[in-house]
Amino acid sequence: MKRFVNGLALMVAVTCLVWVAVLWRWQSTRRDMSVEDIALYMGLLPVFAIVLILMARWAWRGQVAQRAALAAGAQAHAANTATGDSAAQQPSTSDAAQRHAVHAVWLAAVNCPAGASADELLAAAQANEPRPDLDKDLTDPDGQPLMCARVPDLPTDALAAELAPVIAQVRQRLSAADHASLYDEPDDAVVRALTALQTPLDEARQALQPWSTLFQASDSQAAHELGEVHVLIGLPAAWTPLEQQVTEDWIRLSLTDPERSAVPASRFAWLRHHDGSEALWLQADQLLMQCRREQRRALVLLLGLHSDISEVAVQRLAARQALFQAGANPKGHMPGEAACALLLASADWPGLPPDADDPELAPLAWVHRPALARRDKSVDAGGKVLSTTLSQVIEQAQAASRLPTADIASLVCDGDQHTARSTELFGATLALLPDLDAVDDMRLTATVCAGPGAATPLAVIAAACAHTRALNKPVMALCLGDPFARLALVARPDQPEEDAARAAGATTPAQA
Repeated sequence: MKRFVNGLALMVAVTCLVWVAVLWRWQSTRRDMSVEDIALYMGLLPVFAIVLILMARWAWRGQVAQRAALAAGAQAHAANTATGDSAAQQPSTSDAAQRHAVHAVWLAAVNCPAGASADELLAAAQANEPRPDLDKDLTDPDGQPLMCARVPDLPTDALAAELAPVIAQVRQRLSAADHASLYDEPDDAVVRALTALQTPLDEARQALQPWSTLFQASDSQAAHELGEVHVLIGLPAAWTPLEQQVTEDWIRLSLTDPERSAVPASRFAWLRHHDGSEALWLQADQLLMQCRREQRRALVLLLGLHSDISEVAVQRLAARQALFQAGANPKGHMPGEAACALLLASADWPGLPPDADDPELAPLAWVHRPALARRDKSVDAGGKVLSTTLSQVIEQAQAASRLPTADIASLVCDGDQHTARSTELFGATLALLPDLDAVDDMRLTATVCAGPGAATPLAVIAAACAHTRALNKPVMALCLGDPFARLALVARPDQPEEDAARAAGATTPAQA
């Protein structure tokens, strides 16, 4: 039907254009028209023009098809050459095996306005409650109450007292570098974000506890064979150096406290990041793949925290013209806050803790490698919203999982319902995941957690891991809260057979 309408529109457009040109020519030359002239110029000439256009289109399509065939042949030849050159390599080290690798997820902890766990976040996203509400303290630049999503009942006063000596030490270090005078005390939003992180941090320490013997030197285990924990911290880029240093120091002290931690301080490696959690996840993936190639035992602990619940943070959003205001900026950012912790294991990490009481203990989920891309323009910019980049990462993530579309049972994403992200999301999912129901099979976390932040992508992935465990089916995690970055990956409840065989082969000798 669409083809017929397009063809009819082309015929009418060409005919009208030819008639206008002919009539203008006759009028300007005062030509005395005959019946033959009318038949020729008003009847046959439009037909000839349409035929000429169609022939040009067919010729152009033929050239495009020919070039595509040549390019495909060149790629196939290159692929065959590469396959022949790498025939002597082991399958576990091939590019294909690495592209389709999975990472075990042992912990997915979340603390956000929708709840203090990934399951509570999923339930809130399904029910669309609690939604952001008018805040009792914060107002917009016009003095009107502001739509916000707070984590309820955060004990910020207790943490502020705990932070005091950490702030003093950081300020002393910055003073030595002549930087401390540039910054005041940490903003209230920083204290709120750290307070929200306390619960996920406690869960991370508990998740590390069963593995304590893997971090202790013994007569039968050399130092280089000990396990290690890489801690990757995602922070808002807008935080000052004082706030970033205080956050990192407090996390370090919390995780290495000998009275609470099962891991010696020497077995931790630290990395701070403030370029968005999408890039943080990509960095974790690259680190785990490096451990896979080097056959190293390692855990990767990802921490993300964020809060916009303070006057300073609101003013910062308003200065960027990114703050939600019902009248002035209805597609803006609603202030929110969240904290997350995810614990991932390298491929050579044991399948069970050495002294596990439960033989059926298993990871929460397995995640395939991510697909990450950037839009050519901000999704918040004016004009038509395209789903091209989002569609690309969905296709790449599905290709990495080697699962058919019908096997993807649900979608968890940080999409919302008041910005162009909703248009972008449904444009991509309708084309690539048509079996998913927009109501029953999609969980939009931003509808209950407000605007995006440094912890948002980790919260989406944590929720997807919890969802795949509950459904016992693969779930896609999709991150599109950032104006430019787009990330997709597939979480699954079971380990692929080839990875399970590899893990069994690598674990059995070590256990023996």
